[in-house]
Amino acid sequence: MTDVTTARPWLDASLPVDDRVQLLLDEMTVEEKAGLFFHTMIAIGDLDEANPIFGTPSAREFIDVKQMTHFNLLGQRRRDVRSRPGRTNCSVSRPPRVSGSR
Repeated sequence: MTDVTTARPWLDASLPVDDRVQLLLDEMTVEEKAGLFFHTMIAIGDLDEANPIFGTPSAREFIDVKQMTHFNLLGQRRRDVRSRPGRTNCSVSRPPRVSGSR
């Protein structure tokens, strides 16, 4: 195992998927698990600006304060952004807390 897979054993590709899923779930807080059920809209643009049109707070508030990790993006997609057609979800990669690291 590398240092990364020692600290985050669910990243160890040599383990069976069921074991990796269980390892990840064991490390997640209830808040992190519940957050996976909620998707909200955020506007493309400045992370610190609220969206008055839709009445939503800033993306940074969703990420840092509410600890949300999945969003539906509002706005036009730039042509230079490489993305699969029709893909509208965006994930913020934030590893789950390791026990005792609060």
